[in-house]
Amino acid sequence: YTNVSKNKKWHYHVHDDYELYCFLSGEGASYGIENNFYKLKPGDVLIIKKGKRHYSLVKGEAPHIRYVFNFTPGALLDEDGRLKAFLEGINEKNEYYPATHFKEKNWTYYLSRIATAKNFCEKQLYLTVLIDEMCESSPRLISGELGKKDNILDIISYIDNKFKRN
Repeated sequence: YTNVSKNKKWHYHVHDDYELYCFLSGEGASYGIENNFYKLKPGDVLIIKKGKRHYSLVKGEAPHIRYVFNFTPGALLDEDGRLKAFLEGINEKNEYYPATHFKEKNWTYYLSRIATAKNFCEKQLYLTVLIDEMCESSPRLISGELGKKDNILDIISYIDNKFKRN
C-alpha cells in the first residue's frame, strides 16, 4: 500500500514475477502494459504477467494511493494447477479488471488483508482467493462484459490510416 505524491512517472520496467496493481484514489492515474494504456478509476485492478513491460503515471494534485503486490505462482494454494494456468494465460484481454465489476465482490478487502496480514499463510490465503476470483471472472472479461480498455496502438493505427487515405 503506497501513497505517491503528485505528478510522478515510473519508467517502463519488467519483473520476473507477477504484479497485482489496484488503484485506490487520486486523479489522473494511468497505467501502461506493453502497448496498452489504461485510464484507471478507483478500485480498478490490473494483473501484469511476468516479463511484461509496464509503468504507471500519476498526474494532478491529489495523492495517488494504490496497492502493489508482486508474487510468484508458487505463493498460491493451487493443487490442481488451474491458477498457474490462468496466470500463464494472462494477456491484453484479461489483464484489466474495472472496479465496476467488483460491486458484489469487494476485492479491495482481499488486497487490504494481503497488505495487513501478519504471516505468510494468511497472505497466501487471501492472494489465492483473489486470483481465483479473477480466474472465474476472466471469461466474462474476454467476452467484453467487463468493459473496454484504451489501446494506444489502435488509436495510432486509426490516425495513420485516416491520414494515408486523405
